[in-house]
Amino acid sequence: MYSLPVPTRNALADYDSIVARRRPLARRGVLVAARPDIAVAYGNYHTSLGHGDLIQPLAPASPLKEYLYDNYDSTRGSGNHHDLRDEISASARDDKCVYCGCQVADSLDHVLPRAVYPEFSILAENLVPACTVCNRNKGNSCSQHDGTTIVHPYFDVFPTSVVLFATVTVTAEAVTWNYYLQTNGGVDPGLFDSLKTLFDLLRLDVLYRRNTIGEISDRLVLLEEQYEVGGPEQVRDFLLRDSESARRRRGENYWKAAILRAFADNPAFCDGGFRLLLGTP
Repeated sequence: MYSLPVPTRNALADYDSIVARRRPLARRGVLVAARPDIAVAYGNYHTSLGHGDLIQPLAPASPLKEYLYDNYDSTRGSGNHHDLRDEISASARDDKCVYCGCQVADSLDHVLPRAVYPEFSILAENLVPACTVCNRNKGNSCSQHDGTTIVHPYFDVFPTSVVLFATVTVTAEAVTWNYYLQTNGGVDPGLFDSLKTLFDLLRLDVLYRRNTIGEISDRLVLLEEQYEVGGPEQVRDFLLRDSESARRRRGENYWKAAILRAFADNPAFCDGGFRLLLGTP
């Protein structure tokens, strides 16, 4: 999970440009007539910093609802406004999803889902680069008047203290790991609750656990080499250096930093337990 700089596009200019190309003319006329309401909605979005618990959906009647919803189609495929999609996609850090930070951001997510807020379907401040998995898991249940609020990648200040942790368990048969969020009270309670909601909703524990397999497998040969040179202490130092490097690159709550530190802090793992992942304990 990471934050993004707020897009600087002219939202109403995007709306006008897309509407000007909509066909047939009757559809365009409906969208042009709705422009004053859209301008107000955009203003409310900005004032409320994109939090759906503060924004009442416009709830337009058909066919306007469908026309607003379909405006987004102009940004993808052979649409005439893929520049909007390209700009948002390019803001992804290392091409990774803004929510999980580990999968490729191969889609755009509507922070306030367009099924509920079609008026924001082409609002740049409501679009973030995301992976298909997180986009699907998030669905239509975020930041609405259903009481669900998640962090907003553009407007919320992500915590600089550590809230993402991992645990590692080593038995005679296997190595297992899990991820969880926890605060020592140094993070605003409302912000932490929003982070926790996002973490649970997107099933980030499951996603991180799955990605960890490849991450640690890539290091197994190096871990064996470190063990042969200096035993468990050498393995621990190696993992701590990797964890610190990951933290400096991506921040305090980068999932790789969390799991590498958890491996380093587990004596059994460092003392040859990593060999269980090779099938040769």
